[in-house]
Amino acid sequence: MIALKGGHICDPEQGLDAVADLYVRDGAVSAIMPPGSPAPAGEWTAYDCTGLLVVPGPIDTLCHCNPRDEPWRESLADLARAAARGGYTALLAFTGSADPAALAALLGRDLPVRLHPVAALTVGGRLADLGLLADAGAVAFSDWPEPVADARLMRSALEYAAGLGLPVIVRPEDPELGRGGVMHEGARSFGMGLRGIPAVAEAVAVARDALLQQAFGGRLHFAAISAAASIPLLGNATASVTAHHLLLTEAAVAGYNTAAKLRPPLRTEQDRAALLAAARDGRLLLASGHHPSPPEEKDREYDYASFGAETIGSALAVALEVLGPPAFVRATASGPRAAFGLPAGTLSPGSPADVSVFALGSPGAKPQAVFTLIAGKRTSLDA
Repeated sequence: MIALKGGHICDPEQGLDAVADLYVRDGAVSAIMPPGSPAPAGEWTAYDCTGLLVVPGPIDTLCHCNPRDEPWRESLADLARAAARGGYTALLAFTGSADPAALAALLGRDLPVRLHPVAALTVGGRLADLGLLADAGAVAFSDWPEPVADARLMRSALEYAAGLGLPVIVRPEDPELGRGGVMHEGARSFGMGLRGIPAVAEAVAVARDALLQQAFGGRLHFAAISAAASIPLLGNATASVTAHHLLLTEAAVAGYNTAAKLRPPLRTEQDRAALLAAARDGRLLLASGHHPSPPEEKDREYDYASFGAETIGSALAVALEVLGPPAFVRATASGPRAAFGLPAGTLSPGSPADVSVFALGSPGAKPQAVFTLIAGKRTSLDA
């Protein structure tokens, strides 16, 4: 049994934003009590959390993973360790798989974070057997990183998944409007001689799928949006934004900096400000957007360099700094919990004790994860 003593506990869903003591028994949250209150009966292993922030364990809603552990890509174990060091307690694992056995194997892995499998939405241009995949443990379906270009197929996907009570996750980009683009389309891309991806390519895709959801039902989540124009078009869908889109703009591409070659692309300051405002008021969830590439795939001419960046270790620190604790918890814990029907993401008594503890640091210093609990067991962040 574990007691986290004297930490600043923040969980807006429970009306918590104050110093308190948190008690964990049998892998679940047992009680939250005012500081200095007598401990519940039993023997407790106490951790002094004075000056630290204690929050429901963050859940990453979008990161690229390697479930088959191909040796030329980041292994699943390395991903999980990096996620834990960054303060995550759970990841949506985009498997790209329509094999129930592969999902079962993923769920059986012993890792320092929980994995929630996202199964393939389609196989060979047709819907996968979503019911079989749901029975195997899928929490959602997606063809990420590919968009669903066929509107009729998207309608069928929403209707089929709705019968299972699970969401469809899509990459919002019109494939023709975005074809060949390598950065945000605008004056900067023209000046650099690079083909752009216009913001409307995203907004058109968001509008189409939101209208399909409105007409035919189902649960819809946009994996990562980057344009201000997309926000008012979301309708009843949920959506995530990556931490780097809350912090950076297309200016980071200056000098043909391939580290800033991302998909969706970094956009304008107006887009960044709108995304940040939407994340602060609870309209957007947070995703790491983690997609590491070998150095040889980044050290190329901009047109030929791969998309993506290694972000899972820094995403939560960035988000906590720019959002503040209450909005941070909504975007990383209670929001993903509601969007994907997950058991953790809250500190309500009886819920799984997935908890993260952060040091906020002095002014000007970035927040840093100190340790996490998964089902009440402390995870070392030193590995």
